[in-house]
Amino acid sequence: MTNFRCKRCNYQFSMQIDKLPRSCPNCGEKETVLKEQTAQDMLEESN
Repeated sequence: MTNFRCKRCNYQFSMQIDKLPRSCPNCGEKETVLKEQTAQDMLEESN
């Protein structure tokens, strides 16, 4: 499961895909969805 968040409305959701959705399922705004970083992602980035 991959977690996503919309920059515009701050809606958080999960999907079983790794690529970014084209639009937010809540507000419908295009190209505002970001992949949320997990704690593990942040730890790996800092090394």
